[in-house]
Amino acid sequence: MLDRLGLTGVQYLLYPAITYPHKNHITAIRALAGLRQSHPEVRLVLTGGTGGAEEAVAAVIAASGCADRIVRPGRVTSAELVALYRGATALVFPSRFEGFGLPVLEAMRLGCPVVVSSTTAVADLAGDAGLAVDPDDVAGWSVAMARVCDDDGLRRTMAATGVERAAGYTWDRSVDALQSAWQLAQAIAGGQRSTTTTGLTS
Repeated sequence: MLDRLGLTGVQYLLYPAITYPHKNHITAIRALAGLRQSHPEVRLVLTGGTGGAEEAVAAVIAASGCADRIVRPGRVTSAELVALYRGATALVFPSRFEGFGLPVLEAMRLGCPVVVSSTTAVADLAGDAGLAVDPDDVAGWSVAMARVCDDDGLRRTMAATGVERAAGYTWDRSVDALQSAWQLAQAIAGGQRSTTTTGLTS
């Protein structure tokens, strides 16, 4: 996979996401453009299908001055995505809205450092295992991307912390949390019904 995409032995940043507007690919592209003088060899790999922001994303790539360093393989298989996670310098995830952020968990589980949006649930998910940047702070993303590319020790620490943190997220834990939330909702609803009934009969 890496050989076919010309990524073997090359530093690259991975963003696996369909080009929906809220995924905010444009920040990642502009941040990479900000590195064209200091890190001309670093590439950005954008996997996933096309969404509502595809035309805008393509236009920004064309105008970025670094289109030759942006790799777009489209949809990839699970095995190919794992290979991309394992080979990546870091996952970048500048999304403006996420309910959870499964790609961030997948990356951490595979020892891939993560740089995430500071304003969504992924910041809590990554915790101290990742770098968090405002999704609209292009200069901040350039700095974070350069930092993770340049600092081998930081990457090793982020990778180890990410693996440890990801280990705490299991399907059993998810089921327990969902069950607890459902029981709490039932208890609250039951309390409201009791209050309403009392008010009607008093």
